[in-house]
Amino acid sequence: MVPNALATIRAGFQPADLDVVATMERVKATYFATPTHGAVEKQLNIVLQQLLERRDPALPVGPDNVVEARGFVLSGQARAGKSRALSEVFRGHPSLPGYGDARADCPLVTVVPQGACTLGRFGQDVFEQLGLPIVNIPTGKNYELKLAHMIRNRLKIRGIKILHVDEAHHVTEPANKTEIKKIINMFKYLMIYLDWPVAVILSGIPELVSAIRKDPQLSGRMAFTAATGLVPKTDYRRIEHVVGELANVAGLSIASGELAAVVPRLIHAGNRQLGRSIEITYDAIRFALTERQAALSLHTFARAYVQSRGVAPEHNPFVARDWRLTDPLLVLEKPPKQRLLRAQKVKRASLATDDEFDEEDVA
Repeated sequence: MVPNALATIRAGFQPADLDVVATMERVKATYFATPTHGAVEKQLNIVLQQLLERRDPALPVGPDNVVEARGFVLSGQARAGKSRALSEVFRGHPSLPGYGDARADCPLVTVVPQGACTLGRFGQDVFEQLGLPIVNIPTGKNYELKLAHMIRNRLKIRGIKILHVDEAHHVTEPANKTEIKKIINMFKYLMIYLDWPVAVILSGIPELVSAIRKDPQLSGRMAFTAATGLVPKTDYRRIEHVVGELANVAGLSIASGELAAVVPRLIHAGNRQLGRSIEITYDAIRFALTERQAALSLHTFARAYVQSRGVAPEHNPFVARDWRLTDPLLVLEKPPKQRLLRAQKVKRASLATDDEFDEEDVA
């Protein structure tokens, strides 16, 4: 019997600590639909409808009366919120009941490659996600065709008609270009094999698009959607709403002046990516709950940012006077020798307006 590790961990915490866990669960379960969500919904509907199409409408569906499957690519910078948007769309679609539950008969499965991988490694990831026994990966001449056939058969056994590969750039970034070609050929094989055509959905960073575009046969079967980053002038109100709602779910308050000071810095600290900006907000909420604070503030975000990124005040977007010049990707950057003077207190704005952002924020 496998030991219950989570029960052991839970037993070591006090009730107040477990209250933080329960609150953070509610906070992280709160979802905000974005334009990316709507774009994914449309693309998914197209893919599912195409799976239902028959070559001859007068005949029933069968191996000789189906059309090739199609798919789409969702690309965007790291922490843009791609995976969350996809999973929420999948869970909410009535044609995909039980998505994410290994015991359900959902026709869509998500596979996350474990880092840069070969076709053989990807095959193992697929088999593991399907809950089927790991088999010996074929080797030798024409092994890639044999493996593609095995993957297709196991998808058919599980009734899977849509294969979603998250972090798909991992399967298109090995140094061996021949290996990349084999993986791309496998995707094409799944889509065109008329006995059991499988739609393919790929999501990953923008480099994924370049790899797919190099193969006209695969790119011609895919639609392309981009998860755009945040633009301060147009997304300020949206992020203001997100922070306010998450604070409310956590039972915390945040004054309008504090919110006005936090939001533009939060967009910058999140590298203008929605997912990362929300994660920083999670950190601030957890910090406030742990410290038994009743409200969020700019100071809360600043201290939580130090705790997670380990940067000095002049590199902290929530403290630095010239916060637009800080590097949101910087970590563990401390003063080299002497202690820095206390950072000047940031002036609160009663309410930030779009016109108060610099022109460079429009880019």
